[in-house]
Amino acid sequence: MNETIVFPSPNWFQVSGIAVSSDGWLIYGGPSKSICVLQPLNSSNNGSGNQSYQAHVVTRGHSEKIACVDISPDWPKNKFFITGSVDGSVKQWSVQSVEHAQNDVIIKSTHSLDVHQNEKEVVAGIGYSNESCVISVGVFGNIVKWDLKSNVAKTNNKFLRKFKPSCMACSPHVPFQVAVGTKQGVVFVIDLSGQGNVVYKIRAQDDDIATLSWCPQYEVLLKRSFKESIKKSNEVEKLKIKDEINPNDSGVGKNLPDDSFDESIVQEDDTFDIYKDHEPDEFGHKKFKPQDILVKVVKEKEPNDFLAECMKLKEDILKIKNESEQSVDNLVEALDKTHVDSDEDSSDTSQDDNDKPQHYKGKPRYNKAKVWDNEDLHGESSAHVQKHLLATIGSKYGSVKIWSKSGKMVACSVVASNMVNKKAKGPNCFTLLWYKPNVLLIADGKSQLVQCNPLIINWKKKIQWSVVHTLHKRGLYAIATNAPRLQSPDKSGDESSDCPPDQWRVWTAGQDRNLICYNMVTNKKVGVYNTCGGFIYTVQSCPYDAKSVAMSVGDGAVRIWEADTSEDDTKLTLGQVTSFWQNVQGKVLTLCWHPTKENLLAFATGESRVGLIDAGGKTERPARTLATALRGGIYSMCWGHEFDLYVAGGGQLVRYCVDKPDKGTSIKRYPPRWS
Repeated sequence: MNETIVFPSPNWFQVSGIAVSSDGWLIYGGPSKSICVLQPLNSSNNGSGNQSYQAHVVTRGHSEKIACVDISPDWPKNKFFITGSVDGSVKQWSVQSVEHAQNDVIIKSTHSLDVHQNEKEVVAGIGYSNESCVISVGVFGNIVKWDLKSNVAKTNNKFLRKFKPSCMACSPHVPFQVAVGTKQGVVFVIDLSGQGNVVYKIRAQDDDIATLSWCPQYEVLLKRSFKESIKKSNEVEKLKIKDEINPNDSGVGKNLPDDSFDESIVQEDDTFDIYKDHEPDEFGHKKFKPQDILVKVVKEKEPNDFLAECMKLKEDILKIKNESEQSVDNLVEALDKTHVDSDEDSSDTSQDDNDKPQHYKGKPRYNKAKVWDNEDLHGESSAHVQKHLLATIGSKYGSVKIWSKSGKMVACSVVASNMVNKKAKGPNCFTLLWYKPNVLLIADGKSQLVQCNPLIINWKKKIQWSVVHTLHKRGLYAIATNAPRLQSPDKSGDESSDCPPDQWRVWTAGQDRNLICYNMVTNKKVGVYNTCGGFIYTVQSCPYDAKSVAMSVGDGAVRIWEADTSEDDTKLTLGQVTSFWQNVQGKVLTLCWHPTKENLLAFATGESRVGLIDAGGKTERPARTLATALRGGIYSMCWGHEFDLYVAGGGQLVRYCVDKPDKGTSIKRYPPRWS
């Protein structure tokens, strides 16, 4: 069976340090300098119903920690992956199965690149441009195109110049085309074929570019709502009309309502002309000159002829009655005609695929002749075809922007402040992943996974967001998926036909040291896998419950594995792992279960800290620490009579009375006899 209960923890805040293959293999940079490869096992081996994995660890993959990982697009035919380290080294690794050994693999390095290491620069990003070409970029601006077949590397440092790269993403549609984000907020899209050239350069953010992600579909239909813009333009026109009207003007040229006057001829009233019998300039006033007033007169309507209306209604009834009803044969004939029409439409749209990349297969999901006939779009939104979209996100404010093939901004948005978990502590770490053409996933910088539809924007070029899950307790910083990088509107044209869309999963890693697998179709979590960032020093099984196993780990936490049992209670299977880290604060060197008191667990750390944990319940409760009485690491402890706890360390033995916490802790020292 050989399934792993607790995996090595991924490196914190390395957004590109985790990758998932199409068949479910998980590869990431582990603690310190290690590389962790998780091999999925058969689901039949796991009685709990969740997917189980076997961990394979390369303890010293690089001389420094792993910064980024990428899997070959030729996986699983050829199982290769590349890693980039902080020391500047880039390596390609192969995963080979061992003959006559089930679930055993050999991981070894096949190629190595030291260009960045010679320049003493950190690798900012790596990726496969195709099966035989790897592109890497360093923090000093060196872009390396590495041909794996000939093992020849070509370096370009003229494109970025003084800009410092922070991330990189290879285009899945156009070979040798790469997007590079910099710390100055500028995004470069560079074509490295031949001598290379800059496709476009844009200032995307006011802060560092945290992550880049290409749309998995080359050509998409983007809908933009203009309902609000029409409303706004109408209001502006009304204001302009109001400004043109002067209330002091006379009624000349005004359109009056139909019922303003009862008669068609209006009598002129001259009683107000008091200066009629005087000279024009006698009193310094101009004589009033009557003006014509335009009056709208109600047109006379002809009286309705009741007999004519009845005859018209009779003719309509007879016409409907004489029409032949649709039979089954007529319906079948109409259905056949619709199929013929659809074939003709598909033949017309096939001519529009000439401007696409050669390897981009499939037809557009939309029909140009039917886009404007959609009731949802008519009068409410406009549809535009966009190609080769790129999404960026800033590292400080988390602003998301989408750019077209020509470098024009298509949409922008920021995660709403009411959606951010303000109680979560720790640094913000924004990242995004273009999961499907209509699904963009983003980590909000705290502990939530958020999604949006980037193909539907409003009149302000904004995007609507919604929360996917909040399963992480702290610091969500990495997102990965086994969905294909290259997707086409025709599902049969996807490169990963061996993995149907209902089996696509989204993996997230958080600062709480949990790896969470989520199903976007059912909106349910598939599994939560606990990891550890240090050595496991002690494993203690509970004396009265064989399903509870406690582990002391050097990352400042205590893990308790609650295993599941088979139907006949003869076999333990993978269950749930709970981590207790509050008030632990140090390397946990030893553990000890109380022999009679249920769920009472004592622990001791390398900083001579002793505490008690209540392991009952499903929630993580903070530990209760005892008074410090020793110096140095504590490697041995045991329970005595009732609630007496004996702890040895630093050449001394201390007894704790933990049954009376209100009266204080009773500490007695027992010096060694040889002193």
